Amino acid sequence: MDQTFNPPPGWAPAPAGWTPPEGWRPDPGWPEPPPGWQLWTDAPAPRRRWPVPAAALVGLLVGVLVGVGGGAGSSSVALQEATTTADELQAEIDRIEDDNVGLRDELAGLESARTGLDAELAAAEAEVARLTGEAAAVASQAQDLTTREATLAAQQAALDAAVAAVAARESAVTQAEQRPAPQVAVAPPASGGSSTGAYENCTAARAAGAAPVRRGEPGYGPHLDRDDDGIGCE
Repeated sequence: MDQTFNPPPGWAPAPAGWTPPEGWRPDPGWPEPPPGWQLWTDAPAPRRRWPVPAAALVGLLVGVLVGVGGGAGSSSVALQEATTTADELQAEIDRIEDDNVGLRDELAGLESARTGLDAELAAAEAEVARLTGEAAAVASQAQDLTTREATLAAQQAALDAAVAAVAARESAVTQAEQRPAPQVAVAPPASGGSSTGAYENCTAARAAGAAPVRRGEPGYGPHLDRDDDGIGCE
């Protein structure tokens, strides 16, 4: 059976009976054929001449016989009428056959369009499936991110609490360091002292448990600090 070129949607229509020459390639600007598209389809069957129906032949024979029985003139008229009737019948048959050819061509076009639509539908379904998979993956990633954000928030809260505790401890230490040291009153020795309140000598300071005696402390005197370094009875 002969085949005809079936251009996909978006391609330039091919002339009737066109066959691609050797080395022919489609225009790069044309879209890709839909999946499963058939570039070659069976050509419609050629129109055939229908024989004169049997009823017309019978009528023709009857007319001839009647004409024979009725004379040469009547036979000629009957034959002419029968021939006219046969021609009219053949013309009607040709018209119906032309209509059938047109309907077959239309049916072939509809089937080709249906093939294209089926291919487009399959492609659309595949795209929907792909997008559905991507949406599920995105939803899973979003859930994972939400979980990670909650974990990070809990860790940040724990870190903030630890920083606050350290800051509180540092503040307490600073306040403790800033408190004035308690003053310890040292009573002057009961004996061995001088009028200035200083120990008479280092022996007296050691006996009182005050050695060494620093400048500014009760019992300190320059005579106890021979090297004048601020510490007596070293």
